[in-house]
Amino acid sequence: MEVRTSCRWVADHASYVNIDAKSIDKVAEEMNGSMPAVEWDFERIHFCDGGPLTAQYMLVLDALNFCFWPDEELHYEHLARGLRDALFADSKAFDAERLQKYTGPELRQLLKWPRRLPLEDERARLLRELGFVLAKHFEGSAAKLVEKANKSAIELVELVAGHFPGFRDHTVYKGKQVFIYKRAQIFVADLWGAFKGKGLGEFNDISSITMFADYVVPAVLRSWGILSYSACLAEKVDKSETIVPGSEEEVEIRACTITAVESLKEKLSKKCGQDVTSVQVDWWLWSSGIQNLELATDSADLSRFSKLYEEWWQSLVVNIGLTPRRNTVSVKAQTKPAIFPTGRSLMAYNDYLVSSFEMRRSTCILQPKTGKFW
Repeated sequence: MEVRTSCRWVADHASYVNIDAKSIDKVAEEMNGSMPAVEWDFERIHFCDGGPLTAQYMLVLDALNFCFWPDEELHYEHLARGLRDALFADSKAFDAERLQKYTGPELRQLLKWPRRLPLEDERARLLRELGFVLAKHFEGSAAKLVEKANKSAIELVELVAGHFPGFRDHTVYKGKQVFIYKRAQIFVADLWGAFKGKGLGEFNDISSITMFADYVVPAVLRSWGILSYSACLAEKVDKSETIVPGSEEEVEIRACTITAVESLKEKLSKKCGQDVTSVQVDWWLWSSGIQNLELATDSADLSRFSKLYEEWWQSLVVNIGLTPRRNTVSVKAQTKPAIFPTGRSLMAYNDYLVSSFEMRRSTCILQPKTGKFW
């Protein structure tokens, strides 16, 4: 799979990030041969009617699921719940024809948000892109898109990344193309969770997708000693210095996170005596982090990062792929590994992650002639 192999290549050639195999073994041992039970949408904030409209909702949600932090009061829950309530009020709100016409203010009104959304115009553009592509290639239906994948998670990620530029998430590292496709894979995982692995959420190869390299999981892995940084990168992170999106440091953090989770998944599968998926490990790690870490930053940081983000965005002449903050999941079992230290260094680390991992660059590199990302 190209995501795994390209990220593995980055890990093997990394200059700033290291994966500690012994720490992975230690965490796997401390799990005592069991994985925590997780529940998708434990907060009950998503739309889920068990039918095609749920797939339409998920695609819209994952298209818009990025960059919340410039507004201190805006969180993922507001987006998920706002889109859900919009469908309750008008089941045609996400019809392809309607999606093609949304403006920024109309999206804001749809969500009932009292002020301008972060990157509001770009969010509206992505909705229009969704509507156009769905109407042109999939009879206006996300369910038709899912059905075309023939119950293959890999094929669905390929379809989404191939048809919707806003979902593309790849870059170049030391001359090699590196694939991440975080939000495209999250769409698959959301369907799998919402439909409980049946119907539109049934994928015969769900174990083939990787984890989703966000800004929380690397913090968990670093706190557990699985990831370590070079002195220069650690200093930047701990001092809350901006890491340039697409830089070697940022790519290494993302790629090494994916590679480390893949290794941890393999160890856990052996210890548990059953197949453990990357999705399960990702949900566990995300929940471990989100339940033990406050994600707030001070207003000065938010203002600075927002300005940097807007300037960076306007300067790009390439396709854009942004990474969202994902829904949390509940952990129904206690785990032994310690989660996080406390103090300003942790908050500085989180400030950096929010600023850097939310800003995703997708370069204008032609897709392989095979059309395959894996």
